[in-house]
This record gives sequence, C-alpha cells and structure tokens, in this order.
Amino acid sequence: MIEIIGQALGISCLVRTMKEISVAGTFNRRKFIALSAAGGATLGTGAMIADMALGQFLAKKSASHDMNVKTGGPRMSSGAAPISINTVELVVNDLDRVGDFYQFVLGLQQLHHDGETMALGSSETPLLMLRRDRNARRFPSEAGLFHNAFLMPDRASLGRWLQHAADAGVRLTGAADHDVSEAIYLDDPEGNGIEVYADRPVDDWITETDGQIKMGSHRLDLDGIISAANGSWVAAPEDMIIGHVHLQVGDVKQLHQFMTNKLGQDLTLFEGSAAFYSSGGYHHHFAGNVWRSQGAGKRSHNSTGLRQVTLSSDGSVGTPFASTDPWGTRFVIETRDV
Repeated sequence: MIEIIGQALGISCLVRTMKEISVAGTFNRRKFIALSAAGGATLGTGAMIADMALGQFLAKKSASHDMNVKTGGPRMSSGAAPISINTVELVVNDLDRVGDFYQFVLGLQQLHHDGETMALGSSETPLLMLRRDRNARRFPSEAGLFHNAFLMPDRASLGRWLQHAADAGVRLTGAADHDVSEAIYLDDPEGNGIEVYADRPVDDWITETDGQIKMGSHRLDLDGIISAANGSWVAAPEDMIIGHVHLQVGDVKQLHQFMTNKLGQDLTLFEGSAAFYSSGGYHHHFAGNVWRSQGAGKRSHNSTGLRQVTLSSDGSVGTPFASTDPWGTRFVIETRDV
C-alpha cells in the first residue's frame, strides 16, 4: 500500500472546517493546524493543509480581477511550446546530500561536480543546477520556490517511478489528479518542493467557457498509475524535462505583470490566491501563489532555494534576455538549439 499523507488525511474533510475557523473575515491558521493534528496529521502536514485551505479562503475573497485569460489557439506540450524551461538553479547547504537525493530518488545523472556546483540531468541534458552556500538558511515564508515539476513522458514512466519511490520508502507529501495531469509531491532534504507528474493527452484537456483551462485537484488513482508501469525503474527517462515551476510570491498582481510583460507568458488560470501561465497553449509553465508568502518582499540574500530559471525560446521573443522578478529570482531566456 502506498500512503501519501495529503490523501490519507482526507484533505476535503479538513477544508470543510474552514467555515468554523473563519471569524470576521479572517483565517486562523494556527487553529486550522491544531484541527488537522487532531485529525491525525503531523505538524508539517497540518501546516501544508492549512496553506491549501488559506489559498481557497483567499480565492473566495477575490471576487473580481483585471487579469485576462488568453482564449482560443491550439494546445501543445510543455517542451514544444515557443518558450519552455531548460534548467532550474537552487542554492543548497549540503551539496553532496542534496545531489545524492536527486540522483537516487529521481534518477538524475551527475553531469558536473566541482565541489561548489553540481549539474544534474537526464541523459546528457542538464535540468537542475545546485550551488553550495554553507551559510545560507531556509526562510519558508519568504518568496521563492513552491516546487519544481519534473514531467515524465507518459503515465507508464510515472508508474515505474512511483513503484520505485514506494519500494525505496520515499516520503511523499501529496498527490492529486489535476484533470490535465496526474501529480505526486515530495520535498528534497532541504525543503525544496518537488512535483513528479505526467500529462494527460492534450486533446483531453478541457477549456472552460471563460477560456481558462480546467485544472482541479481530485483524489489520484495511485493503483491505476502503478498498473500502467510496464517495467522497472532504472533512471530518469531521457525525455524527462522540467515541465513547470511553481513559485511562492508576495503578490499575484505583481506576478502577473512580470510573467506577461517580461517573460511573454499567457494567463491560463486565475484562482485569486494563485495564477497559472504558459507559452503556446500548455496548461502552465509557471504558477505562483501567496499561500505562505502574502506580502513578501525581496527575499534575504542568504537564503537557500530558488536562484535562477533558464528558459529556451524558438526565437519568437528577443534573446538572449535576462530579468529578475520582484522577489529576487533571475530568469534567463536563451535561443533554442535547432
């Protein structure tokens, strides 16, 4: 049996308690965590569920907005889009420990290691760059990374990885069927969020009447994913990529301005406390939420976590290009090799 804490606790039941803990238009996070603990959650899991509930609470308070979703046009896969994600760079304390985790748990290959930096990837393609800073510290409520999302080429690959994770006793923090994809969540040893997912066929994605791509959160069919595996996990598939990056930000409207004006992204879904963006009709290459970081400014210079995201462009936007978002993350767009 595979137990994933986000599913095992019955999040939907806990979220229903929001009605009794919202007093005079406020959200009592501490009380929500206490209720979660009473229902069998660990402190960390209770905090995670509280953050999800807070997102729903804020979304209900955001009755209107001035951000327009792009309508019409074809849908396409993440890597085929005009702008896609190449690599993500993280600052870590313990380079070897974090590097070993990504190699063992996700099957990434070590492509470079000079004692201060480590490049990891699938086949010979770098996906993740780790940079050592022994003096850096983690600040969970600051803006930065919510999770890196590693996109498997198909459901069978996700099934092989999930069986590997179960056999190895990897601690998973959540799982969800998002309509467009099936996703499993975990953290690396320094608290950087990870999503491992597989997309459903593009033709199966649903566009709502308001133009937004339907992306919900439902119970995941773990048994079905395991059953789809047609072999054993060996290593990360050669065509595994970083499908999207989900950010933790201080303000969704500032995020919107940066994504649309600087990175040329289109809004695909807005939920009040979170927004989702893509290039070329993918469901999202980027997302950002304020669930733990509402009002956060530029993050501390000595923080671990997200440092840079490097993207590739088919030439539809000017390259090379570099810009830093309001919270200190650097984004670089390079011309894609043909």
